[in-house]
Amino acid sequence: MARILLLGGSGYFCRQLLPELLKSLPREWEFVIADYEYRAARKMAKKLGERVTARMVDVSDPAAMERLLEGADAGVNFVGPWYRFGKFVREAFRRAGVSLIAVNPSSFRESHGNAGGPPFVGGVSFVPAVPLIFREVFGPEKGVSVSVRV
Repeated sequence: MARILLLGGSGYFCRQLLPELLKSLPREWEFVIADYEYRAARKMAKKLGERVTARMVDVSDPAAMERLLEGADAGVNFVGPWYRFGKFVREAFRRAGVSLIAVNPSSFRESHGNAGGPPFVGGVSFVPAVPLIFREVFGPEKGVSVSVRV
């Protein structure tokens, strides 16, 4: 089983992505919508079913991020703007050793030179590509077979 965090997950892009992830990734995977707007995250999680839960998080709070990242296998960041919040998100994931996909074009320049850290893919501005990235990060050995409709 994998636990995937979706930071800023109650926003527009994640609302487009999460139904595809639920269809494309193994049924035993669970998703956590982590958002400062907890009510919106909880409403979305309830609508999507038992594989999805909601957590409130302030990404600029290192202790809150540390608690959130416990037991996580990967994360997708939708929190923006990246220039303001990206450093908090990236550093928390790096400290926890958890892979991160940043859905924000301005994060691309930071996707290189991640020597020794967990996988980081930045600059993903085409949301349907995210399940394909999961396939590359986790591979068939984790039961990931992805089919995305565009």
